[in-house]
Amino acid sequence: MRKWIVIQFGLVVALSAAIGLSSVYGQHLSVGLRPVELRIAATGDNMIHISVLEIGEDGFIYEVPKSSVIIAKDESETIVKLRHVPLNKLRVGQFIIQVQENPLRLHIEKESGRLIQKLAFYSGKTTFLLDERPVLGLGGGAKQFDRRQAYYPMKTGWGEWGIERFGSCLPITYLIGTSGWAMFINYPVGQIGLQGQLGRFKPNADDALKSTDLYIIDAELPPVAMAEYARLTGKPVLPPKWTM
Repeated sequence: MRKWIVIQFGLVVALSAAIGLSSVYGQHLSVGLRPVELRIAATGDNMIHISVLEIGEDGFIYEVPKSSVIIAKDESETIVKLRHVPLNKLRVGQFIIQVQENPLRLHIEKESGRLIQKLAFYSGKTTFLLDERPVLGLGGGAKQFDRRQAYYPMKTGWGEWGIERFGSCLPITYLIGTSGWAMFINYPVGQIGLQGQLGRFKPNADDALKSTDLYIIDAELPPVAMAEYARLTGKPVLPPKWTM
């Protein structure tokens, strides 16, 4: 009798553990048909770092190549690594993130409930939310001020876009939404389309499609957009006195 009670107790514990596990995690994360690992980390109070990394058949993770641009560091205590969909929202630093699948989607807001951005990851492209407010950034040249309703090949050089009107094109993959968000796309190199209600980032054909790495910034206050970009990539070097 005692042995049977012990067996029953063990079954109840195992079942409770299984139910508890399934209540925390759902289906596998994937982009297209490729399994991925999602990493999210706070990089200060106003910025989060998001990486979507393909997992190979042997379990190998295609890490993002080391950047010569990024100097900001993630807060190690906030790093979240996921291979399954969490059924509850995540709290990362001062951000609240809901993860969904088919396709992999991230709903990003601040603790106050204010929406920052919505991302969706597809095989060959990443989309992000636009609205009726102007979008700034993307470096020098090309369509000025409000960058919406245009396509940007993000190629450096002369004559890439209306040289006779706008001058040379010096692209930077940093977008500033005047509704209160900013985004820096670190990897891979690609093209950006800002037509319609969704912006699109498409990696170049000759770039690896194994990983995507970007930063989302709460830019409700305009100075924060530039301060966080400087913290992310470093402040510009002062020119020598003889150039002044």
